[in-house]
Amino acid sequence: MENKITLKGKIIINGYIQLLTGMHIGGTKETLKIGGTDNPVIKDVFGNVLIPGSSLKGKIRSLLEVKEGKYSFDNKRNAYLPCDCGNCDICRIFSPHDSKNIK
Repeated sequence: MENKITLKGKIIINGYIQLLTGMHIGGTKETLKIGGTDNPVIKDVFGNVLIPGSSLKGKIRSLLEVKEGKYSFDNKRNAYLPCDCGNCDICRIFSPHDSKNIK
């Protein structure tokens, strides 16, 4: 029998983020022109930098995985891989990753 997951509610977190070091979100453009920016940031009408929710979600997940020791290191890729067990609280909240498809 399949376990069904239902939304029981939402948690809204309000706050401010203070940037203390450099920030990099996303990838780079295909070409980089002399004097051009390598990765422009998205801003709102007031000039505030917008951080995509998916970036915040990924950072929260990775911090929780480090805290709980729910990650593995892949020597071939020289990179840490996210948990994909599907059973832990982190996987149940964020959904399991399919580490086989990570490049």
